[in-house]
Amino acid sequence: MAIDYKSYDFQIYEYLFRLQQILENGVWSPKTEEWLSQIRYEQDRIKTRRFRVAVVGEFKRGKSSFVNALLGQVVLPVDASPTTATINRITYGSVPKAYLRYKDGLEQKVEIGELAAYVTKLTGEAAENAALIEEAVVEYPSIFCQNYVDLIDTPGMNDDDSMNQVTVSKLEQIDLAIVAISANLPFSDTENNFVVQLLENPEICQIIVVITYIDMVRERDRERILTYLHERICRKVLERLQALYPEEDPIFQKYERIFGNLQQFAVSSVDGLLARETGDMELLESSGFMQLNQRLPRLILSSQNHNAMDKAMDTIDRIIQEYQASLPEEAEVYLARAGHLEEEKKRFARIGYESIETLLDEARVRIYERINQFEVQMTEIVLKGFSYCLSSMRTLDINVLEGALIRQSVETYRYACQEIQARLLPDIRRLYQEEAWRSITDLCSRLRAVISPYGEVFQKVEKMFSEFSSCCWLPAMIMKHSEFGWIRPLTPEKEFFPVVDIIDWVNASAKESLWYYCSLQKEEISRQLQTACMKAAEHLERIVVEMYHLAEEQTKQWRQEARTITNRITEEKISLLKRENTQLQKQLRQELNQEVL
Repeated sequence: MAIDYKSYDFQIYEYLFRLQQILENGVWSPKTEEWLSQIRYEQDRIKTRRFRVAVVGEFKRGKSSFVNALLGQVVLPVDASPTTATINRITYGSVPKAYLRYKDGLEQKVEIGELAAYVTKLTGEAAENAALIEEAVVEYPSIFCQNYVDLIDTPGMNDDDSMNQVTVSKLEQIDLAIVAISANLPFSDTENNFVVQLLENPEICQIIVVITYIDMVRERDRERILTYLHERICRKVLERLQALYPEEDPIFQKYERIFGNLQQFAVSSVDGLLARETGDMELLESSGFMQLNQRLPRLILSSQNHNAMDKAMDTIDRIIQEYQASLPEEAEVYLARAGHLEEEKKRFARIGYESIETLLDEARVRIYERINQFEVQMTEIVLKGFSYCLSSMRTLDINVLEGALIRQSVETYRYACQEIQARLLPDIRRLYQEEAWRSITDLCSRLRAVISPYGEVFQKVEKMFSEFSSCCWLPAMIMKHSEFGWIRPLTPEKEFFPVVDIIDWVNASAKESLWYYCSLQKEEISRQLQTACMKAAEHLERIVVEMYHLAEEQTKQWRQEARTITNRITEEKISLLKRENTQLQKQLRQELNQEVL
């Protein structure tokens, strides 16, 4: 089932706003402005879904060529030697253009074709220019950059120390990392350490591996090479983590989420770019970019959706923890008791209201069973009576037959009325009283169990329970359809005697009449049970209102004591927000674990 991200958006944005109000109106802290700034940043990220995808890896892994093939046009300069010397960010724009953002804050527009003179180290002058640049920004109408997604090309690691620093400095601003690994080279220890560094980064929520230069491997060897690399990457990363962290560290959960289903693609950037330029779909498929173009947007969208929400909820949780860090233990005790009672109050109301909907269902089932039993038994009795009547006839005289059938009809009618008055209706009333009392007693027991730990608080509610469970308020079952009648004659007219089967006629008439009578009884009983449920709801409403009132008074008292201890009037709000945020985090992560990309 698809995750309703919009619903989570609304809730998280509400939490951020509530936390903002608490900090703005509450007791000032030296970190208040820092917290408010972080909240505003998360609010903006929730609204825009700004998401950063970086292509990273060692030098000579074909990262810039891969980005060009992904965009379908040569946008970034490439060369056989290590080329990229700056951070190159591709963002969405309806018209292709580029500009340079210098470290001193200045910006300069350039032609895309001129980027090599500023972002590479192909010449001494270009390298000097690159050293002054914070990043080069290219606006391009790419499907991968729609919806606030930035695609970032980074300098190759292990080229030189200055390039390493440029790439590492950008890691804190990356959400998803695409790691480029060459099909011609094994997954080295330095590459393994770099991937572990990506995994350790709390900002990075997903890692994707792209095997480049797959066209340099013979087709018959490709599957073996890809399987080997997949196993080697997962194994070496896990071994490195096990050497660095204890087994209970949360980083292993992140490893399992990402590397338990590692997304790996094998591509030929040269063939992919040529296929996009020429429209050769077969070449596009063999290059690996057709599959990548189908899967990557979905992976980005899924990561983009939950990343913004997960980061916002982590920020909320962290700010609350920092805020609460200095609260005295005594205040926490009072707040915990108040919080627990707040939850129990809600559970009390939920149990009550949910139970009312099904309160008399068992009574309805048992009464209907009794009515159905009466219908079947009476049909059998009617047939037996008429069968005996016909079998006892000693003459075929039609007038004698008519008289016998009329007498049998009268006798059957009297018997049916007698059974209804003497057995059926008393049984219905008895079942109604028994099941209503049992259901209400059971409901009271469940509700009492909720508030029993706070017995001294809810003494008044206990008195109301006694009245409720006595069922003295329960309306009596009034049987409006106590009279029974045949809706068509039990026997045919005399002139039809020779041509109809009298037993079949009697059977059909009895079944139709009894079914009609029983249906009327069920409809009336259903209405009266509904009325009884409404009466029960009225009584329960009074109990819930009283319980809420008493619980509110008690929680208010406890929280006042906590405020007296801490002198922090906003604690109850922030504690509630913390619980809600934690619950929402658990709910979202459970859904993400079940989501199938």
